[in-house]
Amino acid sequence: MACGDDRISRALVKKGHQVFGVDNNPQALSAAYRHGLICRQADIESAMPVADGFFDVILVLDILEHLKDPKLLLARLVNKLKPDGQIIIAIPNHFDLRNRLRILRGQGIIHWAHRRFSDTRAWNYPHIRFFRQKELAELLAGVGLFINCRQYNFMAGGLIPRRLTPPFVRRALLKLWPDLLSGKFVILCSCQRPVAAKSIWLSQTPKEF
Repeated sequence: MACGDDRISRALVKKGHQVFGVDNNPQALSAAYRHGLICRQADIESAMPVADGFFDVILVLDILEHLKDPKLLLARLVNKLKPDGQIIIAIPNHFDLRNRLRILRGQGIIHWAHRRFSDTRAWNYPHIRFFRQKELAELLAGVGLFINCRQYNFMAGGLIPRRLTPPFVRRALLKLWPDLLSGKFVILCSCQRPVAAKSIWLSQTPKEF
C-alpha cells in the first residue's frame, strides 16, 4: 500500500521479504525504490495495479482515515489477497483521552500526532474519516473481513505519566478502557473466521508507529 516514509517496508525488506508498494507521491516512490521495494505509482482510491490473488499480506497503515471511500478500497484489497491472505490495518484513535479533552475545550479534532507539525490547520488536515473501534469492525464486516487479532497501544506522551505508572498498570488500565486510552488501533484481519479473536495490550506505542 502507500509507501509513506517506508520505515516498516524497509525493515521487512531487510528480513528478506518481497515488498510491493503503491503510492501516488513520486518522492515517496523514489525513496521506496532505493530501499528495495517493488513500486507502482497509482491513486489507490481509483486503481490497484496488481493482479487478483497476488498478496500474502497487505499493510494498510494510517491510510483509511485519509480516504473518501475506505470501504471501496478494502473491497478491492480483499480481491487482491490470496485465499489465506491477511490484511493489517492501523488507524489513529481520534477519541482517546487527550483528544476528548481537547475537543471538550473547543480545540478541534486534529490528532496529537499531527499537532507537532507547525503548518497543520483545520483547512489542510489530511484526516477526513474518524473511526471508533466499533465502526471499524462494522466496516470490515461489510467487505467480508473477520478480525483475527486486535492490538491496543497505551497512548504515547499522554496525560498519565509513564514514570508514575509501571507497564503492568498501563496494560491493566488499557484493558479497562481501550477506547479511551489506546492511541492507535491495529487490526489483523482475513477472510477466514477465527475460532476466537485475540487481543494484544501494549504499555506504549512501538517506535515503528
